[in-house]
Amino acid sequence: MQSLASIAIKSYLKIQRALQRGKDLTLSEQRKRLEHFAETFKVSKRVQIESTRINQISAEWITPDNCPSNTIIMYMHGGAYCAGSLNTHRAFLGRLAMACKCKVFNIEYRLAPEYPYPAALNDVFAVYNYLMKTFPANKIVFAGDSAGGGLAVALAMRSRDDKIALPAACILMAPWVDLSCDNATYQSVGKKDVLLNRKRLKRNARIYAGPEDIRHSYISPVYGNLSGLPPVLIQVGTHDMLLGEAQVLSERLESAGTAVSLEVWPKMMHGWQVLGNLIPESRQAIQKIAEFIIH
Repeated sequence: MQSLASIAIKSYLKIQRALQRGKDLTLSEQRKRLEHFAETFKVSKRVQIESTRINQISAEWITPDNCPSNTIIMYMHGGAYCAGSLNTHRAFLGRLAMACKCKVFNIEYRLAPEYPYPAALNDVFAVYNYLMKTFPANKIVFAGDSAGGGLAVALAMRSRDDKIALPAACILMAPWVDLSCDNATYQSVGKKDVLLNRKRLKRNARIYAGPEDIRHSYISPVYGNLSGLPPVLIQVGTHDMLLGEAQVLSERLESAGTAVSLEVWPKMMHGWQVLGNLIPESRQAIQKIAEFIIH
């Protein structure tokens, strides 16, 4: 049953969306809005943050006080490939690190339109190779939300194609894996989705892809070869436009022989996992992720 807190937040977001109706946010406004949203959440005092750089890529280690595991989570943030930063996901990743009792490596990959495809993929590929100098691949978990989830799949595919050791698993939260934005749930779920906007997503998809085919397998992984990948956990809500492509991805992973666990959460919106202590469903989803990684 959906919590009252979740209902209240969705109602608030619906009102905000109605007030914004007819206004098309610029890219600068999208970025500012995401950064402002991040200010709602405070980083736990039970984690330590250590900034670092890999070549020109900004990153940070998020380490919980209780960290018995030698597994690490390599995290790729969402933001439609055009927004997001270390700051926007830091508080959420602190909670994830505490639940999983392991370190999280938060990455600030380059964004479009300044740096279109393949910049983001090249960045996370470089980071993965860097991490493997210290950690065995089977102790690294790829994770990401929305565009970051799609990027995590693309990274696993590229690693396989380049015959590089694969990570232990992939954790995908409402992954954006079909940048054509043509799945039927963009229409059928559209009015229930209080965050995403199909027109804006299609525009951001084209900005990211540049001259490349939008269905290129590293841009829209759902169209690629999904065999030989590590086990995958997918979480998605029924009030999320990306529901359909998450389901298609799960089906195609299974058909390709890749182990996949799909969790469809009733009435949950896009990115509910990041809402922390605001809603119990966020805590529950993070616990499910921890169970998947630990077991």
